[in-house]
Parts: sequence; C-alpha cells; structure tokens
Amino acid sequence: MECLKYQNVSAVKRISIREDGQYAPTKHFILSFNVPNLPQSFLIAYINCPVRPYVPEPLRCYKCEKFGHSVQSCRGHASNTCEAAPLCVNCKGDHPSYARSSPRWKDEKEIQAVKLNQNCRRQNSKSWSILCLSTQTPLYMYIWTEEIFCQ
Repeated sequence: MECLKYQNVSAVKRISIREDGQYAPTKHFILSFNVPNLPQSFLIAYINCPVRPYVPEPLRCYKCEKFGHSVQSCRGHASNTCEAAPLCVNCKGDHPSYARSSPRWKDEKEIQAVKLNQNCRRQNSKSWSILCLSTQTPLYMYIWTEEIFCQ
C-alpha cells in the first residue's frame, strides 16, 4: 500500500466471491483514489496496470428483498416467511427479486453508475430516482485486474 500512495491511491480492497460456502479471493482489486479524475493506469512492480471505474451492486435488503436499504434498517417482513404468491417485490414481475433481468435492478444499477460518474448521491430512499449533486468530498473508487500476475 505504501508504494501506491505516490500515485494517489488511498485504499486497496481485494474482491472475494463465495464458492461452496467459503470466500475465495479473485484477481480483482478495488482501488480508492484521492483525486477526482480516473487515471488510465498505474504502475506496480514496474508493470503498467489498466484501470476502469467500479460500479457497485445496488443496495438490497436481504430480509424483504427491496432496494435502497439494508437489513439493519428494514421495517419489512422476512421474505422466507411470506405466504403471498412469489413475485419480484420491486417491479411485481414474475422473477426473483435479485434477478438481474428485472427492470428495477437495471434502474438501480444505472443509478449506481450515475452516482459514480456525476458525483451524485441518493437524496431520499423512498424516491429512488431523485439524485442531486453532492457537496461533500467525493471518494473515487476504481477497479483493476491482476491478470498479469495470474499466469
């Protein structure tokens, strides 16, 4: 981490995925920069590594399956105890609430991209389409791939 500070990297986090109940590290890292413009690349161990923006997954509650809040602030009921007919609670479609084919999931993902590209924040969790410019100091997050090290 120390060797990346001169390139304006403020934090590094490795992305992990869950396989068979265990977390496995991937070859991807999330870098946080303390500058507003995305660098095209950065140097590590004399290797020029390309950089691309990281768009996080939409925030979804694992209790009620709705977007915009987490389990800790949920006032809904648990989805596994629901006796209603199965449907997406976000768009009322005939698919699971976590389906990436859901129009609402696509909208939420687009909001995440706009938030990243326009330095916006969600103003109100109930009106998910309202975005306004943030006056706070932004945190810029980008992702790079460790392909060169994984041979």
